[in-house]
Amino acid sequence: MEPMESAPRRVLFVHAHPDDETLVTGGTIATLVARGDDVTVVTATRGERGEVIPQSL
Repeated sequence: MEPMESAPRRVLFVHAHPDDETLVTGGTIATLVARGDDVTVVTATRGERGEVIPQSL
């Protein structure tokens, strides 16, 4: 008996800050998209209150 293929999933990621999706779940997002899943990313803020790290660091 052949395994049934599952339908694409709809996955929602909610992050507090811009770039959190890259730093925290980027690999998971890429894997899901590559499998054909429908991925939506929501960012709760624009990042306007964050600190800027000097380039020298």
